Amino acid sequence: MAPAEEKTAETTTESPATDIITVFDDPINFTHKHPLQHKWCVWFDSAQGKQNQKNWMDNLKNLVTFDSVEDFWGIMNHIMKASALPAGSNYHVFKEGIQPMWEDPQNKKGGKWVVSITKKHRGQMDTWWLNTLMGMIGEAFEDGAEIMGAVVSARRSYDRISLWTKTGAIQDVQERIGKQFKQIMGVDSDITLGYQMHDTALKTNSSYGNDDIYQV
Repeated sequence: MAPAEEKTAETTTESPATDIITVFDDPINFTHKHPLQHKWCVWFDSAQGKQNQKNWMDNLKNLVTFDSVEDFWGIMNHIMKASALPAGSNYHVFKEGIQPMWEDPQNKKGGKWVVSITKKHRGQMDTWWLNTLMGMIGEAFEDGAEIMGAVVSARRSYDRISLWTKTGAIQDVQERIGKQFKQIMGVDSDITLGYQMHDTALKTNSSYGNDDIYQV
């Protein structure tokens, strides 16, 4: 009777798993980023006297695009704070593919929620702006598809933060967004936010002095 054949042990070679190091594990040497749902572009403009539309567009600069939590914080830690912007300057943070102007096809039927920041509340400007951005890029709004972008504007008399939305005529949606915007920013209860249509701004050729169609 032939001896039984010896079984040869099978050897399996597994590739070592790549260690994932997040920014929370090591803020300098991390290897993994947390992606955002959308890509976002940071724009900047600084008015030099009275400008027409062409001059304004020439002055508008696309600074950077980001699509992760880590890139967002990298940008915020290296650009000038909103409260330090020169009078007449603006930061715009919009979804990629949408320009921060009334005439953009995705903005034409929309409008914006605006909070005016007087000297009394200027110390909270950076916090309100940061809260706006985190709520926006973090998809905290119930009607996220309506959110186009946000703008912070430095002015001599008062500053402003505005949240641009896509469909201004739908009142219940816009009022819901406005209430969420107010809550996300963390503004004081005595502050009223107003909603203004972009087509009105196009007719007056101005972002200022236009009537609110909704308030929260």
